[in-house]
Amino acid sequence: MWRKIAKLNELLWEGKAFKSNVDSWLNNFKDQDEKDHALYILSKFIYYGEIFVRELTRAIYRDLFRYPLIKEIRANNNDTMDEVFIEAEFIKQRDKTLILPMGGNSDSGGYLLYLFRQEGDHPMSLFNEDRDPFAVERVILIDDFCGTGKQATDDPVIERVKQLRTTYPHARLYYYMLMGTVDGVKTIRSSYLFDDVKVVIELDSSFKCFSLNSRIFTKTTKFDKKGSKDVCEKYGSKLFDVYNALGFGRCELLIGFHHNVPDNTLPIIWCDDGNIYWVPIFRRHMKNYG
Repeated sequence: MWRKIAKLNELLWEGKAFKSNVDSWLNNFKDQDEKDHALYILSKFIYYGEIFVRELTRAIYRDLFRYPLIKEIRANNNDTMDEVFIEAEFIKQRDKTLILPMGGNSDSGGYLLYLFRQEGDHPMSLFNEDRDPFAVERVILIDDFCGTGKQATDDPVIERVKQLRTTYPHARLYYYMLMGTVDGVKTIRSSYLFDDVKVVIELDSSFKCFSLNSRIFTKTTKFDKKGSKDVCEKYGSKLFDVYNALGFGRCELLIGFHHNVPDNTLPIIWCDDGNIYWVPIFRRHMKNYG
């Protein structure tokens, strides 16, 4: 197991989990049996490094914005194959678009917008709110992750949507994400806050660590699923709370990004501010609203 962890750290985890870090994290657990379960869980952690996050931001522009818009342009012009005409029409539509982060500029959306602009070499006008609001036909909000979809029912998001619809009365409102669970994306869509909700990668129930069809614990897995779940719940209930012991909204995920770890991931991975002293292995950077 140690050899696998070392290889993951070298190739995928950007050097964030050297043996000394893992040892410190394992010392959170009571005995060797718990440590064995924890080490197995860690070996299944999916980490999306900066290179992959950059690729996902490119995919948002290419697959969720550019290609569908070109398809629409062609459909409205007798399925034309004239590349010069199509590109000219696309630029016209692009320039009527405003791209903003979900949340503030200091949140993860602001970081993604920075990568988005870098990777696509996009004009600054796409991100400039100081222009004629009546010339804006679409507003795209960028976010990294959707777990439960609860953000669609939070007052700050509802107020932000109301403000955007008031400021840009002729614009359609889009919500684009790098990644999200099937249920979470469905919840946001069913809120009808946005005219369209799209995600680059959707995670089905197999990504839930202890689900019936879990890809973490399969028929060939040697480790006992119940034993691992008991360990995660034992500590997660103290680090977070009983309901969210396996991640916010009981999402049971094992994923993290270069810039942060979603709270939908098992708390034993990321938590460092619960009711007990805990050394995280992939720390989550919490928001400070003070």
